[in-house]
Amino acid sequence: MIPREVLAQIPRAYEILLAVHTCFDDDLWEALVARPVGVKPAEVLIQNVFDAAYVLKMIDAGFLVYEAVLPDGDLIFLDRKQGYRLPGWEPLPNPFSAACDLAWRRMGYYVCVRGTVGMVADSRLMQIQERDQLWFSVQPDVRLPDVGERVTILAHHPFIDIGILLLDAAAIWTETDHRPTQNERRPIVCQAPNEGLGQREIVKRPH
Repeated sequence: MIPREVLAQIPRAYEILLAVHTCFDDDLWEALVARPVGVKPAEVLIQNVFDAAYVLKMIDAGFLVYEAVLPDGDLIFLDRKQGYRLPGWEPLPNPFSAACDLAWRRMGYYVCVRGTVGMVADSRLMQIQERDQLWFSVQPDVRLPDVGERVTILAHHPFIDIGILLLDAAAIWTETDHRPTQNERRPIVCQAPNEGLGQREIVKRPH
């Protein structure tokens, strides 16, 4: 259970940073999604996709989700002034230094892209009609959808420029099968060249 004094600070905190290997406890999730409209989104660092559907849920709730190299255990920081080890809410020493170190461990971020499959190449690259500037790399253990299928893609957008806008498809849902076909391998380290392309700009929310 969240300590009362921490629960009171969550709505007022300017920056909330989490580093997690698993889903949040229900009370923490409820406290985070209940923060006032217009506050800076909570930033969540994960190491690989531990649960594709849950990561998609975090993105749809407005969290910024990053791929990072994480230490053991789950952590939360409020304005980098307070830090706790979850789920027991044990205070951390030197929270500012620990939070800054985590911020530098980010390797890319996750986005949700929804649309219609426009092209599937023999090299297991695919495009979405509504976002034809993006290419998605689909690993052998992720089922390739058919051209014309409506899909939801959980994709990794890395921080390395290889000259094309290439994202790694970590999971794909179709309208006929909403279960994620998840890529358990580490996301490919490759990135889009357009530095101005932020997470909010390529996410297509459902109506």
